[in-house]
Amino acid sequence: MIDQRKLPDVVIRFMDAPYKLGGSHREEGYDCLSFFYYFYKALSVDLGQSFHGYTMLNYNERWEAGQGRKDFMDFLTSIGTHIEVLHMMPGDVLVFGADDVVFPGVYLGNNNVLTCFLKYGVVVIPMRNIEHRLMEVRRIG
Repeated sequence: MIDQRKLPDVVIRFMDAPYKLGGSHREEGYDCLSFFYYFYKALSVDLGQSFHGYTMLNYNERWEAGQGRKDFMDFLTSIGTHIEVLHMMPGDVLVFGADDVVFPGVYLGNNNVLTCFLKYGVVVIPMRNIEHRLMEVRRIG
């Protein structure tokens, strides 16, 4: 399980980073996968280096080629264990999506989510303000 005492410090380190496809650090920015990967890595959670043939190095090329959405969804819904919405805890993975988009968020408590948007970068946002449907809640660590 995630050490929730570390969560506030890690959130602060990622907040307000810009969006950049293929980005890998705060100054450069993050995309949805790199944000997710490096955020949990900062919490000492190893998500592995690849999923369905994707790696941090080839993700942006494969995503731009239209090969990424289903594989990313499969990855996000395969890690950890399924949790019912009523039992969400800070640090849980939220998977949002629609027909043409899928992205992860980190539940922070009080119905707030840390996530990465193309337009805003890494931000904290109330769940009610996210346009896409909550598809899955996962607990990792």
